[in-house]
Amino acid sequence: MKKILITNEKHGQQYYDVSTPEQLNAVFVYLFNKRNLEGWYVDIANFTETKNEYPEIDFNKDYGDASVNQAIANLKKSMSINNDFNRNQYFLKRYYDIAISGNDKAKICFVVERHHLNYEYETYLIEEISELKNPKFAVVED
Repeated sequence: MKKILITNEKHGQQYYDVSTPEQLNAVFVYLFNKRNLEGWYVDIANFTETKNEYPEIDFNKDYGDASVNQAIANLKKSMSINNDFNRNQYFLKRYYDIAISGNDKAKICFVVERHHLNYEYETYLIEEISELKNPKFAVVED
């Protein structure tokens, strides 16, 4: 079954073919790079925590060998332990720093997690596209 990812951008929606896991991952990496270049993540890039009370992330140890889905699940678990703004910003900042160093898995995790924080233009939806089983019956003749 074909799938598309629909992003809600400031000036409309964008549609991407994400029928395979590789395509989905490539779209998330693209979205991170594009949005970062456009300055979407300035709030994260400039974030500094007031207390150093959160555990350090060893991305390669904790997430490097994990699948993307497992890495995202690990990030969500880390962020949900205490759902406060500073803690969430702290973890997103760590992922951002790893992502801008070129780590594609961190880019994917970052885009997915920002989506869950209800930012106005960072939501997306994945939909399945219906395909005609027998296109012969779709032809309308005069």
